[in-house]
Amino acid sequence: MNTRERTLATIVLALVILGGGYFMVSQLLLAPLQARAENLAALRKEVQNKRDRISQIKAARPQLDRWKHISLPADSDMARREYEKYLTELLRQADFSPGTLSVSPRPVDTKSSPTLPGKGPVYTKLAFNVQGRGSLESLVKMMEHFYRTNLLQQIKTFTVQRPATTRTGQKPRDLDISLTVEALIVNGAENRASLQAMDRRLVMAVVDVLGTKPRGIGGLAAAAILASPYGPVGAGNLAQPPRDYPLLAAKNVFLGPLPNAYQEEFDPRQYIYLTDITNNGRRPEASLYDRSSNRKTRLIASVAWEDFKITDSQDQMLVQAKVLRIEDRDVYFQVGKKLYLMHVGQSLEDAMRKELSDGQIKELGITLRATEGEKK
Repeated sequence: MNTRERTLATIVLALVILGGGYFMVSQLLLAPLQARAENLAALRKEVQNKRDRISQIKAARPQLDRWKHISLPADSDMARREYEKYLTELLRQADFSPGTLSVSPRPVDTKSSPTLPGKGPVYTKLAFNVQGRGSLESLVKMMEHFYRTNLLQQIKTFTVQRPATTRTGQKPRDLDISLTVEALIVNGAENRASLQAMDRRLVMAVVDVLGTKPRGIGGLAAAAILASPYGPVGAGNLAQPPRDYPLLAAKNVFLGPLPNAYQEEFDPRQYIYLTDITNNGRRPEASLYDRSSNRKTRLIASVAWEDFKITDSQDQMLVQAKVLRIEDRDVYFQVGKKLYLMHVGQSLEDAMRKELSDGQIKELGITLRATEGEKK
């Protein structure tokens, strides 16, 4: 072997030793280090993901607490019973025909809800089939009260159609209305005795009503209405800023405009609301707002301002009244020889459904004015 061959052999041997050494180092040292680094990076990523998840849960906790607050009570049997009563009363308050009302509960649904490990379903779903016959005005009124209620509920489907058959006592403007309603019981909701939880704003409203005059039957009745699930307190899921929902019924796509033969059924008083009462230190003033004509009427309990009148679209007199007293949240007005009480947020139609009794008038200390016929 000459010098050239020995040099080549030495170079090849060195390359073999270097290659083998690199292979041994990479397999025994570098590969474990790289695997360890990759595992460490994966663990760090997993820890960060869990921290992010914890942050999301903490951020969502107030929302979950709110869902528990507006959930139906934890007792599913009691919740289904009370919610069925609530829907029935809601339809009755909206002037649906009593003989046509039907509220049928479906089986309790827990399978469609996501589940939490060791805690069961996130929520339990209660579904109801609701059927009734009423006017478009009744449907709009019912839906406004429904979405004003702070409960985890929604109308999944509804159909409206003209009646295929005529029933005894059916009104000319009645429609057949069917709805599917769902409400939720959130896991962890309180097992309260009432359907709806009393929030601070609702409690303060009830206390305000009970703390003002009259404190008798009228005050208790007003407090009961506020405390009911379909009462006026609570934003619910209504649009903001507020809308004039009764105007939807003015354009009836099912039966068309109101025929002349049925004009007497249209009552503008349902669109006239007592919107506010202010006190400038001398005398309180109140405002009536007509949603159908966008007109306001100023009310003051003084000789010059006590009279007000309501007319229809043909300027025919519907109501001629006198304001006898204005309090913080109430207006007492006289029509003929009858005295009525209207609360802030109440329509004139609702206020005139029930007159105050002689005993209530005496308790209030209000003296009725002489009518035009008596003056003559």
